[in-house]
Amino acid sequence: MKDRILEVIKSSELGQSEFANRIGISPSALHHILNGRNKPSLDFVLKLHDCFPEIDLIWLLTGENGERKKTCAGQQELSFQFDEVDKIANNKREVDKQSSEPISITIPTPPSQIEEIRVFFSDGRFEVFKPVR
Repeated sequence: MKDRILEVIKSSELGQSEFANRIGISPSALHHILNGRNKPSLDFVLKLHDCFPEIDLIWLLTGENGERKKTCAGQQELSFQFDEVDKIANNKREVDKQSSEPISITIPTPPSQIEEIRVFFSDGRFEVFKPVR
């Protein structure tokens, strides 16, 4: 898959840093993928495909189909597989969207009342004041 990613970078006519920034990852993350330190994640593949939708996902993931770009015949033969990849991609995006929204919870508390006030003096003394009820 690393070779196919390099081919996409080369055909995009962008440098590796520009390519990484364009798809929304750090240049160091791309460097780690290209050097084999890390394997491409689903998030990486989805970001790449969002920026370059003409890239055939089956070709990118498996090297099969022999062509880098989608063709009508290739799409007809692989329409089921593309549908499955799209379902996975949409589910991932929904999970990401849900997990990035902040959750606000309000816990009801009884009204607070002052129990005591402490005043500390610079000479080490302190006084405690309690409200009369």
